[in-house]
Amino acid sequence: MTPHTASVGRLNALRATLSFVRDPFAALERARDHGDLVHTRLLGWRSLIVSAPALAHEVLTGSGDTWHKDRLTKRTVDVFGDGLLLAEGAVWRRQRSMINPGFRHARYEAYAQVMLEEAEAAQAGWAEGARIDLAAELAAVTLRIAVRTLFGRGLDDARVAEVGHAFTEISDFLASALASSPLPLPRWLPLPLLRRYHAAIERLDRVVAEVITARRRDDSEGHDLLAMLLEARDEQGSGLGDVEVRDQVMTFMLAGHETTALLLVSALVLLGMHPHERARVEAEVDALGRPVQLGDALPRIDAVIAESLRLRPPAWALSREPTHDIVLGGHPVPAGTIVVVSPWALHHDPRSWGADATAFRPDRFVDATPPKGAYFPFGLGGRKCIGSRFAEMEARLLLARWAQAVRLDPQPAVMPKLLPSITARPAGPVWARVRARRGA
Repeated sequence: MTPHTASVGRLNALRATLSFVRDPFAALERARDHGDLVHTRLLGWRSLIVSAPALAHEVLTGSGDTWHKDRLTKRTVDVFGDGLLLAEGAVWRRQRSMINPGFRHARYEAYAQVMLEEAEAAQAGWAEGARIDLAAELAAVTLRIAVRTLFGRGLDDARVAEVGHAFTEISDFLASALASSPLPLPRWLPLPLLRRYHAAIERLDRVVAEVITARRRDDSEGHDLLAMLLEARDEQGSGLGDVEVRDQVMTFMLAGHETTALLLVSALVLLGMHPHERARVEAEVDALGRPVQLGDALPRIDAVIAESLRLRPPAWALSREPTHDIVLGGHPVPAGTIVVVSPWALHHDPRSWGADATAFRPDRFVDATPPKGAYFPFGLGGRKCIGSRFAEMEARLLLARWAQAVRLDPQPAVMPKLLPSITARPAGPVWARVRARRGA
């Protein structure tokens, strides 16, 4: 359907909010039944839910002069500051151009080495027959990778654990109803969840500030992302100040570990639920005849990753606000409307993916290319996540290395219930049994 023929619907505000609070994933899927553009009020906010791929593409690839991040997303400024996630306009363009070199091909060999070392270290700690919490284990692995690629070996294990605990406290708050209150919450309110949230941010700020200060005093050349941030210069020759570096580091640490951990949890559970697909992955990695390396062709694993991102996108909802009154799909959208574009809803839409849209079928990424705007786990356009390639490379290397040696059997073999925070994360432990692959 082209934008000028978009259908428009409306949802009762109270009913829509109650539905969204109970199960936001299902609520966003059901909104498709009411039109390509659905007007409502969610949690007290004037909202427009976009359910057509072409319109989703138009919103996410639109000009930065027309679209900004929405007010709710910008409430995470205490965490991310004015980094890539929240910056707008000229500030964002300057940052993006300065940071791009850190995600160029030449740096990926060093990143891959860190990833494979951490994959081996994690596996070495998984005893045969042990029952492990995939959510906790994989978050720990990907956090260590994020910290090492950011800081080299500048943080010891205790500090890494402190960072991980702080991010958990932050995510817990952002998943709560407090975070989406129509009125901003004063920091002084005596609410335990709010106090833990701000205390966690303070702990992270302290750790990051100490590392930045130490690195600025060190004249030796570094090869990690922090070194790149400290060396980066804009067209006028100006570098990033400590606050700017802090904002980018906080963004990279969260986006650089949680998204990949969630992807890996979904992929491993899905493979455990579908032994035939797991056997195809194992055959692919066994055919290498050696430990996996960067640059190996792994089309089966690539398809599994893409399908896992389709079914369980960590970034489950993206929001924008028009900076002025606009027309979308032939219909007016007032400035200040929160426009919701949900990868979750569009990734499960039978109109794009067929009657088996909710089924795990990696071959769909071998057979055909998704329609434009129907698949965007890392966003679209100029604001697509700068670390998407990093995350996909990390997921394929870890999945491949572990598939060569072990099976992680989910117990029970069902997809975990999700908690809607900035990302869609498991609401509790995700248990799996470690089984060594005989002869592997």
